Amino acid sequence: PSIEDLLKKLEKNPNNINLIIDIADKYFSIQNYHSCMELLLDNYPKNKTKVKEKMVELFEVLGNSNEYTIMYRKKLSQIMFS
Repeated sequence: PSIEDLLKKLEKNPNNINLIIDIADKYFSIQNYHSCMELLLDNYPKNKTKVKEKMVELFEVLGNSNEYTIMYRKKLSQIMFS
């Protein structure tokens, strides 16, 4: 399914963490890292463990020196400890 189709499904079921992860994976696969990470951060309160695990997995793929890893690891830390 396309990102648009998945987003429509998410509108109908906004708490579906598996769908959120699928959309994030789709964004990541087309190198839209900003949308991927923002979607995950926005949904962090819905399932903290799954979102954190997914973000850490993506950070590992991007590498520690990647600008998105650096920026979003910081944002994730801020949201986790706020």
